[in-house]
Amino acid sequence: MHDIKNEFISILDFLRVNLCMYSIFFGTIGYLLFNELSLNILWISFSCFFLVAGVYSYNNITDKSEDAINRKKINKYSTLKSGYGISALCFVLGIFFSSHISTFSLYIALLFSVAGVVYSYFRIKSHLLIKNLYTAFSLASFFLLGAGSQGYESALYYLLFSTIIFLGSVISDLRDFEGDRKSGVKTLPVVFGYDNARRLICAGLFFSVLFTYFLDIVASFVLVPFLCLMFFYVTRNMPKKAHQYGNLSVVFLAVWLFIISLY
Repeated sequence: MHDIKNEFISILDFLRVNLCMYSIFFGTIGYLLFNELSLNILWISFSCFFLVAGVYSYNNITDKSEDAINRKKINKYSTLKSGYGISALCFVLGIFFSSHISTFSLYIALLFSVAGVVYSYFRIKSHLLIKNLYTAFSLASFFLLGAGSQGYESALYYLLFSTIIFLGSVISDLRDFEGDRKSGVKTLPVVFGYDNARRLICAGLFFSVLFTYFLDIVASFVLVPFLCLMFFYVTRNMPKKAHQYGNLSVVFLAVWLFIISLY
């Protein structure tokens, strides 16, 4: 029983379940902002989960050296052939579920999958800003996948969430500063300096607060307090705390939208 439990935990870690769940919240936000609540939200959840599981499990396979430094361990499936099979299965399931949402959602799923494989296979994260921009635009794409359609308002929301995720990824670079520097990964803190990266994050968070108020009173009611907490912890040089509150902002917004959709 103990071995089964360890095996299960190892698979969840390989799939990066925390990011899978994070993407579900983005998909939920997109769906609830532009659609009425229905069982279609299940297709969105499954699609987001498996697409992210496919991309990031494959990324685990290609990023073994960095993980050994930053995460202090290498998942065993990153070194086994079965890891490729698990990753491929997740891609197939994610695309299958997205096809049940809308044609636009299917296009987003295919684009995310191709971009994820290219990003990991060619290891382009070593180039400045590529990692941050890829993380921002790819994870925020689940907002569009959930919305199921394109338009001016959804594009503005996509820009907002891309900005917040971008800032969160730079905060992660602050946390992983030593490992990235030793591995030769050109992140903003490594190239321009740790303190300069913190200043950029603070300026970006200030812009995001203003942008949130411009967009929607419901979104600002939930997001702004968390953005302010992120700002506070970045100025106190506590990137781990700042990153945690960034993640919580998305969770709370999704939960809030779900609650008000019931009435």
